[in-house]
Amino acid sequence: MDHLAYDIEDFLCDVSFQRYCLGNDDADVVYWSRWIAAHPEKRPQLEKAKKLYFELNGDITDQHFSADYAVFKEAFSKRQVGYIEEEDSHEPAKVKLWSKIIVAASIVFAIGAGLWFYQTALHKGGEATIAFSTNDIKPGKNIAIMTLGNGQAINLSEAKRGVVIDAAKLSYSDGSSLEHLSEGNTINNLEKIMISTPRGGQYQVELPDGTKVWLNAASSISFPASFSGLSRRMVELSGEAYFEVTKTKIKHIPFVVTSNGQEVEVLGTHFNINAYADEGSVKTTLLEGLVRVSKKVVIHPGEQAQFANGQISTSKVDVGEVMSWKEGYFQFNNADIKAIMRQISRWYDVDVRYEGLTPELAFSGEIQKDLSIARVLKILNKSGVHFRIAGREVIVMP
Repeated sequence: MDHLAYDIEDFLCDVSFQRYCLGNDDADVVYWSRWIAAHPEKRPQLEKAKKLYFELNGDITDQHFSADYAVFKEAFSKRQVGYIEEEDSHEPAKVKLWSKIIVAASIVFAIGAGLWFYQTALHKGGEATIAFSTNDIKPGKNIAIMTLGNGQAINLSEAKRGVVIDAAKLSYSDGSSLEHLSEGNTINNLEKIMISTPRGGQYQVELPDGTKVWLNAASSISFPASFSGLSRRMVELSGEAYFEVTKTKIKHIPFVVTSNGQEVEVLGTHFNINAYADEGSVKTTLLEGLVRVSKKVVIHPGEQAQFANGQISTSKVDVGEVMSWKEGYFQFNNADIKAIMRQISRWYDVDVRYEGLTPELAFSGEIQKDLSIARVLKILNKSGVHFRIAGREVIVMP
């Protein structure tokens, strides 16, 4: 089957793709995860089909329905009242499109009923291998706190995607002003700013020089309110962030990121730094440009520097896997259960406890980050690991 020729309706009609969406068939999950990785140009189309699939299942509330769903819904409504578009011989493609939509709807709704039944069974207990003592846990969202030089802490709006720091004011990325800013705290008299995300949070930051930063969960970045007059644009990072560094009008003013004893120096580039304290090493991955790590090692696009105990090693990596957190999904490549659960813990704001022997697992595949934790654990459960959820704690069992 030539999946490269698929459009959205083709994906919806493909039973293998439907099983991949449900995560109830290991072979299909592995196949489609690898297929996406091999054909990244098809990812937007496939993700749209996947979102439509869950919308048709009723798994997404009305306010989150996409524009594509409205088109599908209109087609179904017309079909239900016996309305059939008049077609002439010059528009055969339109007939094919609507017929495929109707077929897709019947298949998806049928499987959706099965999904609802299975999820209901999980919550009721029985033979389910994922046990729940409370309600399901929702995924992370846009949450961050901005701490100013005088110690004032501002809870940034969850309705906004990011915050902008410039020479004149503090504002959100859509241009609206920040509320709760103490009188007299103009951008000119703030010495240092820190933006931090809790577990279960993420946020975007535009620094005073125009550099864009995407903060992952349980992360923070500190920087001066203005880089004017400085010989280096220095920021401090804890956790994980992706940077798109802006070149300055004045040459030879490097951008420097310090994290857990490592120093990364750049002039204008795109890169990701993972500096979580529980990961064992600081990982710097370059997507574009050139960076120097701790004044010793230069890495090129597609390479990663790992810094631990004062030593640096480099290797080629799958950039798609490294950047999956920013693109809205988890991607694992032969990952062990502890590495997986560290990401789950940060994104869903849960503690993880292991009962008995730690399961030996090498999991490969992709999981969307907008799923509830129960659905994520159900997918991981297919690898033979069992879970129990108690409040905001996930217990992992062999």
